[in-house]
Amino acid sequence: MTEYKLSRRAFSFATALGPLALFAPGAAFAAGAAPKTKTLVCVFLRGGLDGLSAVIPYADDAYAKQRRQTVIAAPGSGKQAGLKLDERFAAHPALAPLMPAWQAGQLGFIHAVGSPHATRSHFEAQDHFEWGGLSAGDGKGWLARAHAARGAAGSNLGSVALANATPLAFRGQPGVVAARSLDRFGLQAPPKLQPQLEAAFQRVYAAQGDAIARAGASALDVAKRLRGIPRAASKKYPSQSKGLSDVAALIRANVGLEVAWVDAGGWDTHQGQAGRLDRNLGLLARGLAAFREDIGDRMEHTLVLVMTEFGRTVKENGTGGTDHGHGSVMFALGGNVHGKKVHGVWPSLSEDKLHEGRDLAVTTDFRDVFAEVLQTQLGVTNPSAVLGGHRATKQFSLLRT
Repeated sequence: MTEYKLSRRAFSFATALGPLALFAPGAAFAAGAAPKTKTLVCVFLRGGLDGLSAVIPYADDAYAKQRRQTVIAAPGSGKQAGLKLDERFAAHPALAPLMPAWQAGQLGFIHAVGSPHATRSHFEAQDHFEWGGLSAGDGKGWLARAHAARGAAGSNLGSVALANATPLAFRGQPGVVAARSLDRFGLQAPPKLQPQLEAAFQRVYAAQGDAIARAGASALDVAKRLRGIPRAASKKYPSQSKGLSDVAALIRANVGLEVAWVDAGGWDTHQGQAGRLDRNLGLLARGLAAFREDIGDRMEHTLVLVMTEFGRTVKENGTGGTDHGHGSVMFALGGNVHGKKVHGVWPSLSEDKLHEGRDLAVTTDFRDVFAEVLQTQLGVTNPSAVLGGHRATKQFSLLRT
């Protein structure tokens, strides 16, 4: 068997080029720790979800008047009618896989939620949600600040992002594992060479005692731990829900996962919204339902928060779509959710109540939701410090303590 000898210089060269070793960029890995009992899973729908189609305000007469091609019929009025939630709202029919969670009191919605900033830029609005404020502030993301506020070292699999790049929400936090898929995290090498290369790197790290060596050794440990984790118990995940499947595997393996982030694109529905939204919401609902089934009773300690950067215009455009708007909807799925409720103050879709005469107004600041999640789910005692000094307004109780 050929023996591979790697010097520190060779290691630096290999990682710079990337053909042999590709770990999460910029990550430093803390030592393992006992798993936490609560997990927050943030699912970000990039592109701007039309909240008026996801959770339909069928009792508001202005809704159907403003839409022809994108309208969802009121409950009981046809095959593609909305699924009745209460006397005011109905869920899009594609969300049917989530109705058992709704009936069990584990699913709630927050309507007319968003940023008080009136931007219609995807990037700017997404940044606000990831910073946890309307400016970069100290340059750190809200989840990074929350991690620092808790003050615990945590597991080296405590913060995980299933995304193309580490989300801004984690910026400033060391030890975040970020990859498009957990299967892609580790040494990128032919399978036959991987054990030899890992052994060679381990020898290099063992001979060094500095922070770089410790981080590298821990990264190898993370990759090894990930390979040993059994994958999805549920076979009901659509292929597009690999991120949720990976998160469920980490939760079931009790690796100490505290916060996970899953990106989902494709929600910018300027044209042909009806078909695209039906497909996207169906995939989202099936993925979340499979996740709930997959982790079983661990759902009691897990909160999934589904969010988007802004909503869409109330009036549809000429191409069967909707344009960038303002207020939208959040989903909250978990065992401690005050479920079977549509939370928030409904502002009405009458013309005099619309934001800038065209959009659903925001009546719940997204930071108010984050504040409750920080305190109740993550145990942050001073959410205001994490959210750039924002003082939350308590309009409703989303979570049970």
